[in-house]
Amino acid sequence: MNTGHSLKGSHSQHRLSDQVSTNTHDGIRLEALERPTAVVVTTEFVHEAEVQRAALGMPDLMPVVIDHPLSTLSEAEIDARASQAAQRAVAVWLGR
Repeated sequence: MNTGHSLKGSHSQHRLSDQVSTNTHDGIRLEALERPTAVVVTTEFVHEAEVQRAALGMPDLMPVVIDHPLSTLSEAEIDARASQAAQRAVAVWLGR
């Protein structure tokens, strides 16, 4: 049994979860400065974003959720995800 692979995957997952935390913290700091913010997360990390928002007292900071994963996509697919994120960010900023 190769446990190295699962440990590596677990470590990568932990680092990505830390990134969600950092992005959410940054979004909350920007919102506190009255700057419209859109925290972008993939579907894989919606729960982590919700936990962070609640823990930091900003449950109304709605994340922009895009499909997961990103790392295996072609350039055209990444462009499509960026367009998806941009449209949803505008909706968040406009309160829709």
